[in-house]
Amino acid sequence: MIYKARELYAKLSNLALCGTDGCGVLEWIGDDEAWHQAEIDSLSISQLIAAENLAESDEYDLNTCNK
Repeated sequence: MIYKARELYAKLSNLALCGTDGCGVLEWIGDDEAWHQAEIDSLSISQLIAAENLAESDEYDLNTCNK
């Protein structure tokens, strides 16, 4: 399994490496908050901006055209 440096660092910083599966893929453990933080930390700046814009659009009420 090939990881981008940013993704690997995010996982190593927030999760515990517990081994590999039968195919050699790294297995990680952590609680929901740690997984969420690892996912956020692994995003690039442009991906973070896109995620924030998507979150804002999810809050937009199409019925009333208001947030």
